[in-house]
Amino acid sequence: MINEFINSPWVEEQLEQLSLRKRIAQLIHVPAWSNRGEAHFQELMALVREYEIGGITFFQGTQELQMDMTQRLQAAAAIPLMISIDAEWGLAMRLDGGGAMPYAMTLGEADDPKLTETLAADLARQAKGIGVHVNFAPSVDLNTEPSNPVIGFRSFGTDKATVVEQADAYVRGMQGEGVMAVAKHFPGHGDTHQDSHLTLPQLPHSLERLQEVEMAPFAALAKTNIGGMMTAHLQVDALDDTPVTPATLSPKIIRGWLREKLGFEGMIFTDALDMKGIAAHYSMAEATMMALQAGNDAMVFCTDVPGSIDLIEAAVANGEISEDIINQACRRTLAAKQWLGLDRPQQQYRVVPPSPQWEAAIQSVYHKALKPLGGATPVQSGEKVAVLPLHLSPIEDGLKHHQLTRSGAPGVNPEEAYYQSLPNVEVLNSIENVGTYDRLLVSLHGLSPKAGLKYGLTSEMIAQVRELALLENATLILFGRKEALGLIFEGEVPCPVLIAWQDTREAHHAVGEWVGKD
Repeated sequence: MINEFINSPWVEEQLEQLSLRKRIAQLIHVPAWSNRGEAHFQELMALVREYEIGGITFFQGTQELQMDMTQRLQAAAAIPLMISIDAEWGLAMRLDGGGAMPYAMTLGEADDPKLTETLAADLARQAKGIGVHVNFAPSVDLNTEPSNPVIGFRSFGTDKATVVEQADAYVRGMQGEGVMAVAKHFPGHGDTHQDSHLTLPQLPHSLERLQEVEMAPFAALAKTNIGGMMTAHLQVDALDDTPVTPATLSPKIIRGWLREKLGFEGMIFTDALDMKGIAAHYSMAEATMMALQAGNDAMVFCTDVPGSIDLIEAAVANGEISEDIINQACRRTLAAKQWLGLDRPQQQYRVVPPSPQWEAAIQSVYHKALKPLGGATPVQSGEKVAVLPLHLSPIEDGLKHHQLTRSGAPGVNPEEAYYQSLPNVEVLNSIENVGTYDRLLVSLHGLSPKAGLKYGLTSEMIAQVRELALLENATLILFGRKEALGLIFEGEVPCPVLIAWQDTREAHHAVGEWVGKD
């Protein structure tokens, strides 16, 4: 636990040598991209050398480039940098060539915490190999609003017990391999209709509801040894009705609820301070100062380091911020760095490929997550079977979901894994003569995981699926989220359905084995 190091000799030694400005700088984490070239790297190097910032959060790039940047930046740092990444479903979420594991949604459906722990442990080894100390995961928001534009597939589900059990397994896996896990987004982003990247969502529930639902997973995890929690840019009037005060910037919510009432003793990270939920209302320096005042330890994605340090230093001078707040946050940050091993000589970084256990666990997750609905059954011996694959055009959604999850080597049909598992199957290229088969498997590919993008569904595709679903021999195989059925049919689904959750090679293989079994 971080608190074991709060008063350690190493922490005391670092604090004694830090001026007020440098203590403030230790609380600032800046964004970095390993694919933006040498000029961007030199900007980061200047922040490390001149201001002695505390951490860097990496976004897009490659593992090799990020390793090189991290090695050079760490060599220049007076106090080792805390390196973080948002890799909920694997390094592939950010880095080309990284491993991709199933989404939290799929892990929740598989309902096997041991598999989740195995995957999280392997992810931690991959992350640690390239110099990452903190993963901003898991999301423990309850998926209580199906149309939520920003959570959805990132949630383990709607059931509190399942979410906590899965999250705890994820945390054990990550932290067992020496990488800090961070639960997000406090006090709970699951029941919103808006995206805090774009605006300031309102969470209008009563205090009783918030304690019973939204905050429940955080309260449970606060009692474990999880290293970090991340705040949400939400207006939550039941906790703090001060106008235009996102939870991230609210002392009542962060210090009052998360730290004091829930008793969380680890590090508190802000969500990215450039998101419109905050940036539309406050300058970067103001947001950084207010987040610190609220009780956060790490101000993430700060894009104005000198302005933020100047403003906070001035606020201390005029009595607006107690220097004790800065000292406590800095002490906790240094204790976390020691907990993560940053007080010792750093390793030589290397790309760690996913292990055979990772691959086996992923396949098991997809098998266990399969959900037959409406009486869906495997193909029976002797049936004449056809597969009609319907493809949606990939939608650019910022995280390259489709490019990453539509696995298979170039030139290889991504559905081949389950075609080959089916007995006497014929692959169709049109809807002609579909009624002449005992079983017509209509497989829907290329879906987006995001409700805000309507799962990538077009009106033409919806019309075609509706027409095919009325055939007596039709079974719909959905390589995407179950919630897409509501958009397709707007009522009762007229045919059997098999939900595969994601459009991956492993999902195809799981479907092939399920459909083809006797």
